[in-house]
Amino acid sequence: MASTSSGFSITTRNQSEIWLIGQLLSELSQSTLPSIGEVLRYFFYYKNEEKKSIRESATLTACGVINLWEKAGIPIQLKKHVISKIEKLFKEWQNLKKNKENKKKRSEALKTKEQNWQQKLEDLFDIAHRDALNIMTLEEDKQFLLAVRQNRRQFLIGSVDRKSLNKCKKIKEKKERLDKLRERENKDISSITEKCSLSSLSFISSSSATTSGEVTPSDPEFISKLTKMQPPQKRARKDIINSQIASSLDVSKLSDRKATMVVTSTLKSAGCDPSEFNVNRSSIRRQRVKNRKAVAESLKASLNLVRHGVDQLLAVPKLERGTSEACASAVYDAINSWNLSDKVKCLCFDTTAVNTGLRSGVCVLLERKMDKNMLWFACRHHIMEIMLSGVVDQSLAPSSGPDILAEVAADRISFAKKQLQVHQPRDDYKES
Repeated sequence: MASTSSGFSITTRNQSEIWLIGQLLSELSQSTLPSIGEVLRYFFYYKNEEKKSIRESATLTACGVINLWEKAGIPIQLKKHVISKIEKLFKEWQNLKKNKENKKKRSEALKTKEQNWQQKLEDLFDIAHRDALNIMTLEEDKQFLLAVRQNRRQFLIGSVDRKSLNKCKKIKEKKERLDKLRERENKDISSITEKCSLSSLSFISSSSATTSGEVTPSDPEFISKLTKMQPPQKRARKDIINSQIASSLDVSKLSDRKATMVVTSTLKSAGCDPSEFNVNRSSIRRQRVKNRKAVAESLKASLNLVRHGVDQLLAVPKLERGTSEACASAVYDAINSWNLSDKVKCLCFDTTAVNTGLRSGVCVLLERKMDKNMLWFACRHHIMEIMLSGVVDQSLAPSSGPDILAEVAADRISFAKKQLQVHQPRDDYKES
């Protein structure tokens, strides 16, 4: 900043230049569609010279850009998307400027990134609609958009086409006339409907006129008589969904909406009136849930899980979190729902930390909730893997792949096949 003897400050071009972008631009060219660099220079003019905020500068810049694209007759994006695009470019420039003065971080890769970003400033600031080529009807406009995306400087925006402008104006006026005509027709239809309803109830108005003079539709007495003439529609009370039908719908895996259509069609085919039956999606849903609950209760009452050899899946709970507290609570609730808390004597589990934690593991929490000590049966599959890993490390060399057993593979496979034919002391462990 330099000062003269008269006290006025003079700003040089070097001081007003924006890093990587160039000199400020007070207005956009009206003959070509703007590039990314021109849009940013126009944006910084509002931000630095006019002292506007980032959002205000982006909004004013977007208005100028949108006017140019509308002049070209090309469908464009919404204004808010154009503003977001300008603000995104400004944030990219800010991120690059962070390391401008930091010589330690100015590597060759960073310099290359700055050069590539600066070269991008010559590209077209494209705000055309995503389906602009499908929206435009004139082939000439389509070719112009495709060409200007390749090289924007070779194509200029001429003066406004009066012929096209008048054509668009006529189309808009015609649409407004059609909207007004439809609105008038709707008003006429509603007035005719009201007259018909009043004429059908003329005897009410005539009887009221003899006693209290002229009766209008806004008369409370008239409205009360009109409501008495139209009894409310009674809801159907006949239930058709019983336990057998609900179970059949569940077995066939029909949704509630599809089940409603099937039941309605069945009633019509049987010669019944579906309106007399309580057939709708909500009612069928309630009946199916009620039937499932009854089936579950009957299973709990009929099964005797204390007997040897009875396999029964108690529950498949959905956990919101995978914490030990959530797992322990789910198992405890499932046990209590079957009234088996006094029958559980041991726990079988995987050897993960969430299960075997000494302070807050699932097994420890279950023993606290059930207020008793239980026998812990860790999964033999995981234990044998650890033991086998130790044997292989001691007898052979440590390895992360199967190539280590290539020399002794035949012998080990033969030994394993023989062991599978021998009766194991505990053959209840099944794994597919």
